[in-house]
Amino acid sequence: MKKRILYIVILFSFSCTPERYVDETCVGNKALTQVGNLNIGDTLPGFTGYTSKGTRFSLKESNKDKVYIFFKTKENPLGFCINDEIVNEEINKMVQKRSVDLLVGLDLKIAGFYGLNIQNGKIEKSVLFIADKNKAIEKIYEDICEKDIVHFLNEEKTL
Repeated sequence: MKKRILYIVILFSFSCTPERYVDETCVGNKALTQVGNLNIGDTLPGFTGYTSKGTRFSLKESNKDKVYIFFKTKENPLGFCINDEIVNEEINKMVQKRSVDLLVGLDLKIAGFYGLNIQNGKIEKSVLFIADKNKAIEKIYEDICEKDIVHFLNEEKTL
């Protein structure tokens, strides 16, 4: 697969407020082997952008043991949050304990770049990518909710 890099500069303000993370009812997640052109084993496409608090983040510069990228279904999403910007306290504490970067993606451009289906200005299904330190995709899940992420973080042996 060709290495693709997406550079995004988000100029609008966006806040990761608690109401953005009110969890929907979990309907059960589904393991996938592919989303768009991305398969298990492929390298995550790189991107650079600014978080809701204005922090510059480059996927290429992440040096954590794992990278979790969680795309939520929301109307007209813009931006993303990372690690300590995440409002869900349980997830925030778990991310702090482990050598992981967790991005909650709320940007349609990034979601489209990652091959997610976008319908009527909304990401069709929540998707979680889990990648290793080298950004190789280990797992892909759809129909994900925050409780699932807590479960996956609990499974990690990277304390």
